[in-house]
Amino acid sequence: MGRGSLAIAVSAACLLIGYSIAIGPYDWMHRDNFDLIMEKMISVDEKNCKEMSIDSLRLPVNTLGQVPKFNVLPQIVVFPNRTKLIHLHNMALNRGYFFSYILQRLNESEFDFPLLPGFMYYYLSSAATVTSAPGLLNGSSILFDTHCQYANWFPTILNFNQTLPLFGPKAWRLDDYQDNVNWLREPTNNTIIVEDLGAGPNHNYTARWHRLNPLFLYDPDPRIKIDFIPDLRTDNQAKHQYDYNIYNSSSPGVMGKTPNVTRRFFGPPSPGIQENYHPVYFSRPYFDCGRTNMWLVSSVGPVIDFMRRYSIETNLRSPK
Repeated sequence: MGRGSLAIAVSAACLLIGYSIAIGPYDWMHRDNFDLIMEKMISVDEKNCKEMSIDSLRLPVNTLGQVPKFNVLPQIVVFPNRTKLIHLHNMALNRGYFFSYILQRLNESEFDFPLLPGFMYYYLSSAATVTSAPGLLNGSSILFDTHCQYANWFPTILNFNQTLPLFGPKAWRLDDYQDNVNWLREPTNNTIIVEDLGAGPNHNYTARWHRLNPLFLYDPDPRIKIDFIPDLRTDNQAKHQYDYNIYNSSSPGVMGKTPNVTRRFFGPPSPGIQENYHPVYFSRPYFDCGRTNMWLVSSVGPVIDFMRRYSIETNLRSPK
């Protein structure tokens, strides 16, 4: 009984002393949530991040304020210091629309097979996305689900309908201040490095044990809702169908009355004002260990394609 009372008394004394210590230049400045976040951010760097736990490399979900949402953007007032998040949202949405359209447009016949984007196209596209916003974007990646990447090779080299197990080109800015040609020793933001996250052993980025997965590809917190890989969304809300028409023009500025071509394709979802699903989701802030070595926020959006590609049994094909 005496030992128990002593332990409680010591704990209470330690708590009282810790609460009375101020960490700012003035006595009235006490610890708050901002101090907790700053301590967590400055405790991680490129030298010790590989030994840190996953929780040490992530900040709380509510750290990021005024996250853009697709269905309410036209009706809200955005603060000037939050416009970068909107640009990040629009870039992920733009890439989702583009690749969804181009992959389905070239999935209509066997003659479209050589026109599909090749490996180098995905590499250059990721690098172009990063260079499109020098002061904003630090990385870009296109991650394919398991056996969903069809190599753009001729049938004489590879079986016609064979896939790659994993393919995930990721581009990010490389700090080039130590390069020999950079005599000013200042980062130029002009050096981009691209690598395949799915190449090599222990690089299955779809697995739950992969170090990249809990950071932004999959988060167990239900408020994040980033769960595109693997694709378990079978409802029509996750794959919205878009119609578009192509008109002929007989002279500049004069369009025909009837469309010459009418097509459809599946793309990212397009929710209404009262629906709670979105085409783009944001990750919690995380430390990009081993690459940019910076605290980043990722916007993630889906790319829709028909699987299996070029299958004779068309009734088994579905958007994925």
